[in-house]
Amino acid sequence: TDAGRRYQLGKNDEAFRLLLDLVNESPQNIEVWLMLGTLQALDGRLPEAEASFTVAIGLDQSQEVSYFNRASVRRDLENFPGALADFTEAIRLNPQDWSNYANRAQIFLKVGEPERAVKDLKMAIDFGAEETRVYQRLATALQAVGKNEEAAAAYEKFLQLQPTDEDSLVERGIAMLQEGRLDEALQDFDAALVLNPRSVNA
Repeated sequence: TDAGRRYQLGKNDEAFRLLLDLVNESPQNIEVWLMLGTLQALDGRLPEAEASFTVAIGLDQSQEVSYFNRASVRRDLENFPGALADFTEAIRLNPQDWSNYANRAQIFLKVGEPERAVKDLKMAIDFGAEETRVYQRLATALQAVGKNEEAAAAYEKFLQLQPTDEDSLVERGIAMLQEGRLDEALQDFDAALVLNPRSVNA
């Protein structure tokens, strides 16, 4: 849209004026509210973005994207109950979108519910998650519930895709150490030190 192009060019005030004019002209236009909320979020105006997405939801409660966007803003505002509710509604509306599960899992980890995070992350993978970090988050969640062998396997998958991730090498080493696999753990710690000789964790 013209507003989006102006925002990309750094003409933020012009972009917001244009969108506000469109909102006044067509207050029932969901796409305008979604665009306004998106630009407000990008601009760090999170409470305003939340309000815009709330209006979009009020106009049509069947749009997954509205709930997803508001959930993302609520997560950034640390309104975790609100974010969980919105990601859950997004899943209800589109139960095969892996990103909804992956994002809800992040919230479960933040609120200390790793078992539910594991379930969501496995669902995300089953639905073809395209983000390699999903495996890293799954490994973290599995470690939190004491499933170190599964966690090591998840780190293995992630490291196949991101072989130079120092933190994951260290975490996989810890998982292996807790499983009594000392030699493999030391290999991971050594590999992490090669990547970062100053690492205090390896």
